[in-house]
Amino acid sequence: MFLYATDKTGATVLSRVRLDVRTLAANPATYDVLLVIPQPGPTHNGG
Repeated sequence: MFLYATDKTGATVLSRVRLDVRTLAANPATYDVLLVIPQPGPTHNGG
C-alpha cells in the first residue's frame, strides 16, 4: 500500500508499507519512505 501524507515538519512524504494477506493489516516492519518533498510553508497543502 502506498501512503501520501504530511509529516510533523510540513514536508510531503510518499511511503510504502506491505499488508498481511490474511489480516489485511499493515506490517510496520515493511514501512519504507520513498520520497520526501519539503514544502515552502506550513499551509502549503493545495492539490
